[in-house]
Amino acid sequence: MKRTLGASVFASLGLALAALFGACGGGTALPETEACPAATPTPRPRGQSGSQFAYRRTVTEGETQLIALRERFRAEYPGDTFYRRDAFRPDFAGWAAASACVVTDLAALTPGNTEAQRSYDVALEALLLEYTAAIEQGSEAVRARNTSDYQDFYGRLDGVAARLRSHVAVVP
Repeated sequence: MKRTLGASVFASLGLALAALFGACGGGTALPETEACPAATPTPRPRGQSGSQFAYRRTVTEGETQLIALRERFRAEYPGDTFYRRDAFRPDFAGWAAASACVVTDLAALTPGNTEAQRSYDVALEALLLEYTAAIEQGSEAVRARNTSDYQDFYGRLDGVAARLRSHVAVVP
């Protein structure tokens, strides 16, 4: 059930982003985004099972990637304000697509066999759904060129990111 729900929600995010940005007007053509890259396997330390290590490592790295993407975008467009520069909309589309790839990868993870890991994964998926909703909110604000909604999006994204960081800190 989890993987079916996650796959359909995150697939719909990709379709929603494509529809939102494909329909954008105002003479700002948004570039097509590339497919998500394949994950790279990482070596595991002794004493941990392959699946336990892979899950912990992927969750931690995924959260780090989401933060890095957000910080790079903020460095280019500081102040969480809507920019009217021509590059803003394509840059936002790139950030949204890259973030959606990370979220999709995290949602596709299979937790370990313990109850703690399964419970952790249920809570992680809820946070990822919130992150997806924030991306969709930001995408709609950019599409509509709505400054107030864009600022609300950043507040929402910051809240979800803080909860995600706290959750990742206790990954089993």
